[in-house]
Parts: sequence; C-alpha cells; structure tokens
Amino acid sequence: MFEFLDLVTLGQRKKFFKTVLLVSLSDLFNFSSIFFICWIIYQMFSPWLDGSEPEGLAVAACAAAAFMLLSYFIAVPGYRSTYIDTYRQSAAGRLQLAEHIRKLSAEQLSGLDPERISRSMMNDFADLETVCSHLLPEICSAVFVCLLVAAGLTIYNWQIALCFFCCIPAAFLILRAVVRRSGSMTDRQRKTALEASSNLSEFISGIATFKANCMGGAKFSRLTDSFEQLRKQSLRLEVTMMPFALMAMSCMGSGIGILVFAGQYFIASGTVTPVEFLCVTLIAARSIVPMLTFSVEFLELQYFAGSAKKIRELMMMKQMEGKSAGLPAGSDLQLDRVCYRYPSAAKDALSNVSLSIPAGTSVAIVGPSGGGKSTLLRLIARCMDPTSGQIRIGDPASAVCYTDLDPEELNRKFSIVFQNTVLFNGTVRFNVTLGDESFTREQVENALKTARVDFATQDDLIAEYGQNLSGGERQRICIARCLLRKAPVVLLDEVTSSLDVWNSRATQQAISSLAGSGTVIVIAHRLQSVTDYDRIIFVENGSIVEEGTHGELLALNGRYRAMWEAELHGFSQR
Repeated sequence: MFEFLDLVTLGQRKKFFKTVLLVSLSDLFNFSSIFFICWIIYQMFSPWLDGSEPEGLAVAACAAAAFMLLSYFIAVPGYRSTYIDTYRQSAAGRLQLAEHIRKLSAEQLSGLDPERISRSMMNDFADLETVCSHLLPEICSAVFVCLLVAAGLTIYNWQIALCFFCCIPAAFLILRAVVRRSGSMTDRQRKTALEASSNLSEFISGIATFKANCMGGAKFSRLTDSFEQLRKQSLRLEVTMMPFALMAMSCMGSGIGILVFAGQYFIASGTVTPVEFLCVTLIAARSIVPMLTFSVEFLELQYFAGSAKKIRELMMMKQMEGKSAGLPAGSDLQLDRVCYRYPSAAKDALSNVSLSIPAGTSVAIVGPSGGGKSTLLRLIARCMDPTSGQIRIGDPASAVCYTDLDPEELNRKFSIVFQNTVLFNGTVRFNVTLGDESFTREQVENALKTARVDFATQDDLIAEYGQNLSGGERQRICIARCLLRKAPVVLLDEVTSSLDVWNSRATQQAISSLAGSGTVIVIAHRLQSVTDYDRIIFVENGSIVEEGTHGELLALNGRYRAMWEAELHGFSQR
C-alpha cells in the first residue's frame, strides 16, 4: 500500500497524508449537513406526531446557517492543499525529471523515444495531478466518511446497518476482479497511444518528404493503422471495465432499497419511529454518494497508476557516476586501453585504444565510416563511459579518472559541436549564450565575429531548429558558443562534412580561431582540411592503426595515404 502511494505521489507521502486529512475533514463537514436537515425535519414533523410545538425549528435553522459558514472556512485549507500544493508539486516533479534526464549518458538518451519523454513530462504528470488533486483524496475521504456512517448506524441499530451495507462485500469483489482483468489491457492501451503519438510526430515532421515524393497523407498507412489500433484498444478497455463498474455501483446502491423494504418491519415492530426511520434513510442515501464516488474513482486510479510507473521508470534510470572532488589542473587527456561496446552490438566499437593528447594541441581523427571515430569522440566528451579501461584528464602528474569526477564539473572542460546542430527558436544571442545573461553584448559580438557569423546580428531571430539558416551558418553559430565559453578542450564532430566549398571554408576559418585557444579535437571527413594539425589519428575497425603528422602519415604509405589519394582523385573511400 505504501509502495503504491509512493509511486503515485512521487515520494511525497507525507504531503499526501496532510491533503487527505484536510479533504476528509472538509467532506465530513459537508456530509454532516444532513444531520441538520434531519433535525429540521424532526422539528417540522414532531407536532403532527405528538402534538408538541416546533420550538427548536428556529434554533435548528440558525445552527445550520452557522454550520455552513464554518464548513466554508474548513474547506479553504483543504482546497489549497489539494489543488495549489498538488500543482506546485507537479511543476517541481517535471523539473526534477528534466534534470534527471539531463544527467543521463548519451547512450541512455539515444535509447529513449523523445515522444515517450514528452508524454511523461506533460501527459503523465497531468494524470498524476488528477490522481493527487482529485482521485486519491476523494477516495480516502469517501472511505473515511462511509466507515463513520457504518459505525454510527451500527451503534444506533445494527440490523439497519446490516441491511444497508450487506451488498458492500460483493461490490468490492467485483472491483477487485475488474482491477485484475484490466491491468494488461491498460498497459496495451497506453502502449498503443504512445505508438500513435510517435507515428503522428513522425508524419508531421515528414510532410515535406511526402510532398516531394508525390505521396498524400492517405498513403501513410502506418499512421492510420496506429489510430485504428488505439480506437480498438480504448473501446475494448471501456467496454470491458464499465459493465463491471456499473455492477459494483448497483451493489452499493441496492443497500438503500433493502433498507426501505425492511423499514416497514422496523416501524411495525416499534424498533424505530417513522420520523427516525426517515432521518436514517436520508443519512443512508447521503452516504451513497461517497460510495459511488469510490467505485468510479477507484477504477480510474488503476488506469492513472500507469502514468506513475512510466515516470518512475525514467527516474530509476541510472545517472552517470562521479564525485564532486574538484577539477584537476591542466587539460591533458590520457586514454588507457579503452574499450566500448554498444548494448545491442556483438563486438566492441572500440578495442584497446590508448592515446595521449597534450593540452593545447590540435588533433584530427580520421578514417572510414563506422570505424569508431564518433564513439572515440563521445567517450572523450564523457557522453558515455568505457566498457573497460580508463580516461584521465589533467596534468600528467595529477590526472584524475573521469569516473572520479562529477559529470557536471567535467563538462566545464569541454565545448562540443556535433554534426547535427541544435538551435532554438529565439535570437542569435540566446542561441550563443544559451540564456546565460552574464555575457556582455561585446563578448557575444566578438564571438560571432571570430566564428565568421557575418550573416546575422545577435538580435536577429532564428526559427525552430534553425530552419531559416543553412548548414554552415548553423555550424558557425555553434562554434561561436564554444568561443564564448572558452573551454580548454573543444570537440568537433565532422562539422564540415556536408557543407559546400564556401560554407566549408568559412567554417574552417572559425575552427582555426578555436585552435589558438586550447585543445581542439576534430573528426574530419575531408583530409585536406586537417593537413596542418599537430596530430592526425587514423581509426579503423575500432582501433588506432596509424598516427602522426600529415607528412609522417603520407610517408608510411598505409591506410591514410590510400584515403588521401582517393580524396585527391575524387573517389570515395570504402
């Protein structure tokens, strides 16, 4: 039970108990208004039964009015705890999940469906808002009120209580059966909904491709099929659960019929007076409302619990390890027998790679596609940790292993520009500073100028994903980010591979500006762009097969020379 509460309240069990207490108190006051109605009815009908004057009618009316005012003030704290605190907690939970995902390794992030993360951040948390602000407090409050009514009726007359509550066990058995039956169906419906949402996002992003190939939306049968499957699964879930839910509600409501039927015998035998039985019936009828509330919302709770499981699965993903021991001096890099294998791969992507990169040098990583270049660069950037071996950073005498450093602190050593750039909808300044307002306009202007961003000012707007810019323009804005940060190690992943000659030249000039400020490690597609680098590393089949300067590698007459000659003669390297 407590594990379930921790799941749906995201570990905020204490705040949940406070909310339940306040809501239960408020609902109890609301329910208690029936006693004032009974009091007024008793005062109104007593003269007809025993001939007395209704002296207490005015008192009952005044007491009822005062009670209504008191109920209002009792309800205010419950409202604040139920809604305001819940939505604040949900907002904090979204930020907590975003922060957790941010600290995952690149390997973990690459295995996550962006649509899955988006649905958890928005839809799943919205479901938990419903659970914590409506379902759970109202369910607990309904149980609390019904138990008090049961206790009160039992004390008053156990036969009346038995008549009214005799069908409750059957209702609980039905609800239990529904929960067991609907578990797998709920999981399938949620999975189908996620697939439909992913297919829709894919379709929207690919509309231009469909149009370019003269294919209408009707041809995208996978999207149509996913929506049809979602419709079927949703209907199956509703059709399966609702009849049982109605049966449970009927069982709970049948108690009032049994009570009315048995009431004639209680009145005939003198067990209760007609007015007393009328008041008892009103109280029993009033208690049906929380019982029916429990039936419906208990089933809804089982469905929304799936949202909490999805969030918990993301929160349980293991973050990259490290200790906050402070960054070491220097930025020398040493790789010692580093191996890495992707989870779904049959062999290592990198095997026994040992490498030393002194601070302030320029290094180019070259080689055929699929040889391990990007894997090597990502390991250096600690986007993921090696399967075996170590990577150290710092002066040779005091170098520290990556795994002994906090990933957030280690990131200060690096600036990274990947082949697939990421720009945001906003100004050029925002995309360069990433919202850090500590940089002055002069600093941003100098970074843009050095990165050869001569096509826009820092106040110009960039469309989402940089769609209003060319590939080379996007790359140069990302290089301006690196220049602004002044990180000691800059990592560039084939940033000129898909650019035309003019954009490539401008981008290469921007990269040259970076080379004078620290260590630059570049994955190069064109060998002609790295001939003046301090060191060139040729990677093939997950291993370093050659390394040296451009001249030294040509003299070896090996794999690098073969690729160089193929590039000069316009052939593609296989």
